[in-house]
Amino acid sequence: MICCKNFNPIVVAVVFIVVAVVAAMFAPAGAPKTSNLVGGDRDTHGCIGSAGYTWCEPLDKCLRIWEENCYSNEVQEISYLLAPGTIKKLPT
Repeated sequence: MICCKNFNPIVVAVVFIVVAVVAAMFAPAGAPKTSNLVGGDRDTHGCIGSAGYTWCEPLDKCLRIWEENCYSNEVQEISYLLAPGTIKKLPT
């Protein structure tokens, strides 16, 4: 190979090492920690708060309150809205 006669093997090795070190510095550090993953914030009922899920006691399940009401009839709705220890905005 005529193009490579003038290359010094030591210079080629040094360039290779420098490129490898720079590549290692900018490589990803590996898989993220579980606690930093979206959805890794389950509460005591298993509801994923970062996805908008909250525990609904009357229906005994996790739900998104903008998708589904947390009651199955008017009596449950009134009981839920007036339950002691909870602060809820009454519908207008």
